[in-house]
Amino acid sequence: MNSNLTINDLNQGALEKRKQLNTIVSLHPLVLFIISDYYMRHKSQTNKSLLIPIAGALFGNEDNNKIIIENAMEIKLIKNADMFKVDETYFELRLEQLKAVFSNYSFLGWFFFGSFPGKIEVKIHEQLLKYNQNALLLLVDIILLTSSKINAKLPIKIYKFCPEESSLSSENYTDKNMFIEEDYQLNIGEPETVIIDYMSKVAENSENKIDDKKSEIIADLLIQINVINVLQQRIEILKKYLIDVKTGIVSGDPNLLRQIASLCSHFPITQNGDFQELQTEYNSALLINHLSLITKSFSIMKDLFYKHKIIRNNTNKFKE
Repeated sequence: MNSNLTINDLNQGALEKRKQLNTIVSLHPLVLFIISDYYMRHKSQTNKSLLIPIAGALFGNEDNNKIIIENAMEIKLIKNADMFKVDETYFELRLEQLKAVFSNYSFLGWFFFGSFPGKIEVKIHEQLLKYNQNALLLLVDIILLTSSKINAKLPIKIYKFCPEESSLSSENYTDKNMFIEEDYQLNIGEPETVIIDYMSKVAENSENKIDDKKSEIIADLLIQINVINVLQQRIEILKKYLIDVKTGIVSGDPNLLRQIASLCSHFPITQNGDFQELQTEYNSALLINHLSLITKSFSIMKDLFYKHKIIRNNTNKFKE
């Protein structure tokens, strides 16, 4: 046996073993939107300062060495002295509610805001290990997130908790050594690709305008307008396809027609009572507006008639 084996050699061997068993982490854009929504709401409610850290749970599917993170929800943190811990009662209640709706989802990890994992992250992660021993940590870099630079790298890193590897490190290891960064990929389909492409183009074209006007509202509205335009174009394509199928120009694909029917089932039903009341109210408003215009027209015609009558009488008197 080699007696010159050092701690660094043991640590390197552990790292090589981890790379061989490395999992593929796939992240759906919906998770990013949920995290952004939590951050903006929390920031607006706390006067633009994160007095209480934001944390949330990650859910999805795990298949062999592939982890797909598809959804997220916020979890409550309770302050205990200088540390924070998860409100397990609230977390378990939300976990039961989510599994009742998405029975195929499982708890995969949690997200937090910070540049590097620290003592707070370690304590919370250890508390959540009883729900999943291989839980991941998705860390959102708060410095990059608040940066105004456009087209920057996503301020997200995903970590795997490996306390056994940190014990093989030097004696001066920090809390972040207990987390090892994992590679991840965005699980982007065609609809997400189209929208993100349009959003990036808008951000690139309007960068100078936003800097000059110092207006984030304009950028947000421009993005929403372009997203709506993309949606309208896609709807027109589907509409044209259905018309061509109905007229016999093209043959209908049963699989595609089922997907379109499933998509339509998610739209609001326009035949319910609330929609009928809204349409009746709208038609009544239009009718009142038309009656008002007709009444105004009659009033103008009446004034014109009296003026014409006065002029005609004066003309007859002048002739006499």
